[in-house]
Amino acid sequence: MPTFVREERINEVSPGASCLLELAEVFRRRAQTLRDSDNDQSSEESRPVYTIRCLDTVYKVFSPELLSRYFLEAEVVRKVTFQFETALSRRTHRRQGAFMELSLEEKDPSQCYLAVAANDETWVEDSFAAVQDVLDECRTDTGPGGAAWPRVALDVAGCALGLAISAAVATQVSPLLPAENSFSLSFFFTLLVFMTTWTIAEPQRHLRSLFAFPNMKFRRHGAPWPWPRLVQAFAGARGPLS
Repeated sequence: MPTFVREERINEVSPGASCLLELAEVFRRRAQTLRDSDNDQSSEESRPVYTIRCLDTVYKVFSPELLSRYFLEAEVVRKVTFQFETALSRRTHRRQGAFMELSLEEKDPSQCYLAVAANDETWVEDSFAAVQDVLDECRTDTGPGGAAWPRVALDVAGCALGLAISAAVATQVSPLLPAENSFSLSFFFTLLVFMTTWTIAEPQRHLRSLFAFPNMKFRRHGAPWPWPRLVQAFAGARGPLS
C-alpha cells in the first residue's frame, strides 16, 4: 500500500456542470504535479479519466469538455467518477504507486467518497484539499445534522403519532372490555401493533426520506432542488419513486 492515504465520505453536495469542470481541472493539475516530480516516474504514462453513468449508458472519457457535454445532454445522470492513477498503481492493483478518485452517486450515499493515496505526503494532502475546496463551493443546505436529521425527525414524529393513536384507541375500546386495566391492555396492544407496522415500513420511509433530502443531487439546466417532494415523502404517498 502507498505510505499515505486519505479517504472521506462525501455528503451534502449538489454539483453542476461548472463544478464538474473545476474538479476535472483539479485532477489535471494534480496529475501534472506528480508527473513533474521525481517521486513516481510511472505517472508519465497516466492521465485523468472521467466516467459518467446515465440512465442506461456509461461513458468513459478523457476530456472535461466531453464530460460536461454528456452531463448536460443526458436525460438522467446517476453517477460521475473522476480518477487518476499511475501505471504502477494499475499494475499492482493500487498496492503501490499513486491514485486519487472521486465518486459521486445520487442513489447510494456509500458510493460518494474521495480517496487519495501516494508515497508523497505533500501530494496527498494538497490533492485532497484541492478537491475539497471545489466541493465546498457546491455544498447543499440540508439543515442541522445534514441529510440525517429528516430521518430522525420522522422517527420521533412516528413515535408521537403511535402514542396518540394508542391512547385514542384505548379510550374508545377500554369501556367495552370486562378485564381489569382494560385501558392499559388496549393501549399497549395498539402501540405494539403500530410499532410493528412502523418498523416493517422503515425501508420505504428511508427511501422517501432520501428522495426528499438526497445526500447528493446533480444540478443540471438550473433545475431547483425537489423540496416540494417533501410532502410526498413524509405523507407516504403511494406510487413508485422516480
